[in-house]
Formats: sequence, structure tokens, C-alpha cells
Amino acid sequence: MSSPVTITFGVYQLDLAHEELRRLGTPLRMQPQPFKLLVFLASRAGEIVSREDIEKEIWGEDTFVDFERGLNHCVRQVRAVLGDDATAPRYIETVPRRGYRFIAPAKFVDAADPAAAATAETPDSHPGPAQPEGRRSRLRIAAVGAAAALVAATCMVLSVRYFRQPAQTPSAKRVMLAVLPFDNLTGDPSQGFLCDGVTDETIVHLSQLSPAKLGVIARTSAVNFKNSGKPLDRIGRELGADYFLEGTVKRDGTKVRIAAELVRAQDQSQLWAESYEGEMSGSGMLAFEESVASRISLSLSLMLPESRAPSPGTSNPLAYEAYLRGRYEWNKRNDTSFQKASDYFRQAIAYDPAYAQAYAGLADCYDLTLEYYERQSPETFAALAKSAAETAVKLNPQLSESHASLAFNLWRYQARFSDAEAEFRKALELNPNNATAHHWYGMYLASRGRFDEGKEELRSARMLDPLSLIIVTNAGWVDYFARDYDGAIENYQDALNLDPTFQTALMKLAWAYEQKGMWQQAASARERFYEVAGHPEIAHEVAGSYAAHGYSSVIQLVIAETQKPDAKPFYDDYEIAKLYAFADDFDNAFLFLKRAQSRHSGWLVYLAVEPAFDKLRNDQRYARLISETVSGSAH
Repeated sequence: MSSPVTITFGVYQLDLAHEELRRLGTPLRMQPQPFKLLVFLASRAGEIVSREDIEKEIWGEDTFVDFERGLNHCVRQVRAVLGDDATAPRYIETVPRRGYRFIAPAKFVDAADPAAAATAETPDSHPGPAQPEGRRSRLRIAAVGAAAALVAATCMVLSVRYFRQPAQTPSAKRVMLAVLPFDNLTGDPSQGFLCDGVTDETIVHLSQLSPAKLGVIARTSAVNFKNSGKPLDRIGRELGADYFLEGTVKRDGTKVRIAAELVRAQDQSQLWAESYEGEMSGSGMLAFEESVASRISLSLSLMLPESRAPSPGTSNPLAYEAYLRGRYEWNKRNDTSFQKASDYFRQAIAYDPAYAQAYAGLADCYDLTLEYYERQSPETFAALAKSAAETAVKLNPQLSESHASLAFNLWRYQARFSDAEAEFRKALELNPNNATAHHWYGMYLASRGRFDEGKEELRSARMLDPLSLIIVTNAGWVDYFARDYDGAIENYQDALNLDPTFQTALMKLAWAYEQKGMWQQAASARERFYEVAGHPEIAHEVAGSYAAHGYSSVIQLVIAETQKPDAKPFYDDYEIAKLYAFADDFDNAFLFLKRAQSRHSGWLVYLAVEPAFDKLRNDQRYARLISETVSGSAH
């Protein structure tokens, strides 16, 4: 059997044996699809590789996703990892209307013979003696073939290891598991909360088993495939999942039956299955939940040793059911559902005053109510959120969600930045699979001007929750703060490709277009925002105003809308200040920023990095506002 192949170029090494890109020996984080693309291009260094060849080789002939968007995303990710510039490329050159070309000299190295590097160089884009076509083709085929063979071999090894022996060493790459929404077989649509709750609890439980070895896809991404009818191999590729847990819930009066099975995505083979029956009354339901998670844990322990038990929840079934209903409502992300969720979390706490998860959920309700909707007493809401999060941490210091909830509040509403960062780090130490913690920590880092670190956290969040609209959108927001408006626009459009009606992405898209001076596109984004928000009359006015008088008239129109009595909660003082800054009405911009400050607006944490306020930065009033926000004196 031939030795594994490594492709080297510059200071980089593509290790096909471990599916890893290294820079001067240091591994770099890279998702599977971009890695495959880089291997394919580097193996054909110096050649123009058509988009059709890439689609056939990397995605396969039965492409099931938006190939153009997927390819553009992969190329962007590869360039980001390599530090390459599309306008002045050192590694990957875009050939208009044809495809891509890897332009750096590349070498194929036989792992058993490092000296072979001296004789294995491929032709590059610079003048020089060309190698014979036959040898170049053999090298290319060897590289790509080795990659495919190694991936297949890895899956075979995992399969044998799973069934026959425990792993002796940790895997270099985390296995990714997706828990698909459990099917409701109760015959009662109102019991949907129970199925969602079972799914959520299972995700929480599994995500704490062995975070260094097992990554668990977040529910907000997995839920997109509820009743989708798509084959598991396709879902696996879309989510980046190696394994799936599927399940069903049946209920007949107080009797409940849960069935679950573990399936490998690659070949859809069933690796484990079990069913459980018991009573909904008493502690029966909770016992089922623990039993399911325990049996799955036992099955996976053959591959994932040293797993740890999840944080304890509650032994009170009424508290547990109220908590499930609360998270069900909270995930809807609207004003009414936040209020309902708060009521359910309070019920859960009434049933079990020591239920840490319920306190964390209540804190999240208060915090996101402030973020989504401006209130008459934001200081009170912020204090309630902080108290609930602190209680959750006190009740269960090992619960990642508690620390993430407290960190969010300390950052956004208390201006205690170092304390917030410590809590974010604690949350991720306790559970590296907490996508929300990665997401919020990334936004925290961006607000502090640490854009590269922020982007890395958002990349981790997207890996764990690839179809989350808010995570994809806020990956673009970090780009926006870093003045990478093209990257921001691309991420916003990714979110809108997932859901064209996602209002947050539409509004942020308008701001990004404005920074680039793309007025028609900005006007279209604002017009679309009002359409999906249920205000077609305003959308019509935006379109007419832009056509007649240009974009400045659109901003004046929006400013006028903000002054109407029924404008809230669509506009907060911070956003109104941005509108006035765009219109060069600096006095009013400062007036609304001071109003935001007096209301303890959480948006002020972005003051130092917000591009919309660049015109104000030479004004002493702006410097004073930033200083007060950073010092916490405004709070």
C-alpha cells in the first residue's frame, strides 16, 4: 500500500492522512468542504480548474445545495485561512468565466520518503521546465485518490472501533452528531412542545458528554430538516454531521414511549436502537430522558472515552414540563413568545426553586426582550436578568448556559467587560459545544475591536449551528464592524438565502450597502424590510422616494417614521442616532445617543466600532460617550 501524501506549498502543508492544513507545523482550523477544495486545486497546481469540474469532484453529480453559493463560500474560507487576497492572489487565482487556478508552486511528499519533496514539484504559473504530462497526472491522481481512500479508511476504522474496541487515543478531529427533531406520534399537535423538549434535552445532554471529541449540532440548525424527507447522507453533508440520532415520541394518556436510534450518515447504517416506555406522571418522564441519554452515552463511549456526566437538572416533572414549554416559546424569538416563556420559567421555578436551567432561561428572556424590544424600564429588566443569571450560577456552577447568560448581561447591560469575558470563557470551558456561548462571545470580542478573535468564535458557532439565521447574520455583523463590507454582505445574503424574510439580516444588509455607497441596493433592502415587517405602505414610499429624490430622501423618510407615536418597537434611540449621523445632523445624533445612554441601552457597547458613527469620531462629545461606556459610568 502506498504511503499517505502531503502537499506542501510555501509555509503550508496539506496532510491528507489527518485531513489537516498546517502552517509551519501548526494545525489550522478548516471545515471539511473547503479542505477538499484546497486539496483538489493544489493537486492541479498551475491548471485552470473549471467550476464544473469542482462541482463534479467535490459536490458530486447529485448536487443538492446551491452550488454557486457553496463554492463561493468555500473559496472565501480557503482564502481567509491562507491570508490570500482575491485582488492580488498568492495562492488561488480567479479566472473570470472559467474557474480557479492554484498559482503557488506545490510539491507532493511521500510520507515515507520526505526527500521526495525535491523531485515531486508540480509545474506552477511561473516560467520553467514543465514536467511530463503523464507524471503530473499520476501525481494528481495519487493525491486526490489518497485523500478519498484515507477518508474511507477513517470511516472503516471508526466503524470497527465502534463495535469492537475502545479508542486508545483521542481523535484528531471531533465527530459531529446531529439530533434530528423527534417525531410527534401522539396524534395531538399540541404535544409538539413535548417532542421539541425531548430533542432539546437530548442535545444538551449529549453536548456535555465529551466536548473535545464530540461536537453536537445545535437544534436551530437540525430543526430545519423536520419532516423534510431528505436522505440522511444529504442532510449530513449540509450539516457537516457524521452521525444522527433520530427518535419518536408517543403518548397515550399518562403512558409515554420514546424510541431512538443512532445512524451513520455516510451509509445510513443503524448502529444502535432502543425504546423506552413509562408513565408521564411522577418522575417517569425524567427517568426516560436520563435513560435515553445514558444508553446513547454508553454506545458512543466505545469511540469517546472519558465522557462526563451532564449537569443535573430537576427531579420535579412539573418543573421540567414548564421548562420545556418555556424553551419552546423562547426559541420563537418574538415579543409575545418571550412573555409566555418568562411565565413558564417562573412556573418551573415555583415547582423547583433550585432549578438552575429555569433561572438561566428567565435571564435569557429578560436580556433578549431588551435586545429585541425597547422597554420603558430597561434598567429594571437588566437588573432582573442579572439576578436570574447569578442565581443560576449559584445553584449550578457547572452549567454552561448559566455562565453564558450572566456573561451576556454583564457585557451588554452592566459594562463589566473583564467580568463578562471571564464568564464567557467559563461557559465554553464547561461546554465547548455551546453554540450560543460562541456566538455571544464572538460579538463581545467584536465590540472590543478584537475582530479576528470574534470571527473565529462565529466560525465555531456556525460549525455547531450552521443553519442558525442569527449566527449566520452576526458573522456578517463582525465583518461589518471590521469594515469588511463585502464579507458582511455575503454573510447577510447567506442568511437571506436560508430565509428571505429574516428582518435582522435585511436591516443590517441595508447598513452595509450604505457604507459602500450602493444606494439602490440599500434602498431595496430597506424596502424589503418594511414589506416583510408588514408595512407595505412604507415599503412603497421608500421605493417612490428613492426613485424621485435619491437615497438621502429615503433616510429622511425613515427618520420621519421613527417620530410617529406607533413607531416603537421598530426603532430604538441608538438606531435613530445612526440615521441622523448619516444625514449629517450631528446634534440630533448626539441627542439620541444621550437618550440611549440614559436608558442604559445595550447597543452602546458597539459605539467604539460602529461604522455609521465614523463622521462623529472627531467630536469630543463622541469620545466622551465612548469613555463613559467603556468605564461603565453610563451604567
